[in-house]
Amino acid sequence: MGGRHPTPAAGDGVDPPEAAPSREPALSLQERLESTRAGRSLLSVLLVLTLAAVAAWNLPSSALRQAALPVVEPYVRTLGLDQTWNLFAPNPPQATFEVLARIDYADGSWGEWRPPRNDRWRKWLGAIRQDRNMPLWAPTAAWIAASHDHAGRRPVTVTLVRRGHPLPPPGSGAVEPTWEEFPFFTYRVPEGGAG
Repeated sequence: MGGRHPTPAAGDGVDPPEAAPSREPALSLQERLESTRAGRSLLSVLLVLTLAAVAAWNLPSSALRQAALPVVEPYVRTLGLDQTWNLFAPNPPQATFEVLARIDYADGSWGEWRPPRNDRWRKWLGAIRQDRNMPLWAPTAAWIAASHDHAGRRPVTVTLVRRGHPLPPPGSGAVEPTWEEFPFFTYRVPEGGAG
C-alpha cells in the first residue's frame, strides 16, 4: 500500500473530495453588463437616451424644447447634466458673492474656512448661499466642524457667512470694492464633538 489511498468507489458511503472553490474574482456590474449582448444593448440604449436628453436640454428656446423639457428635465437633473448658458446674458450678475465659515474653538481661538476655488465648489457656493437651500446649512456646518476638530482644538460654533460687493460698470475705473458680510447660519457643535 505504501501511503497510497484507494479512491472510494461510488456507493461505498464515502463522499468524493469537493472541488476547490474558484479563485476568480467576482465580476463587477460593469463587467457583467459589458460581457453579454443584452447588457451591451442596454448600455447602448442608455447612452443614446442620455445624448438625446442632453441635446434636447441644450436646444434654443423653441416649441420642440418646451415639449421635451417635461420628459428630459428629471433625467438630466438627476444625472447632474443640467447646464445653463445664462451666465452673461440676458442679465449679467450685478454683484459678486462668496461664502466662508468662521469657526470658534473651545480654547477661545477662531479660524476661517474657505472652499477651494474651482468650478464644482463655485456651483455649490451659488446654491448654499440661497435661502431656499436652508436644509443644507446644518450638514455643511457640521462637516466643516468635523474637518476642523483636531490637534486639541475643538470647534464649538461654525457660522456660515455670505460676503459680497456690487460689481462696478465696465470701464468705470472703480477702486477696490468694499465687501459686505452677512452671517446667515450658526451651528452649535454638540458637546460630544463635531464628528
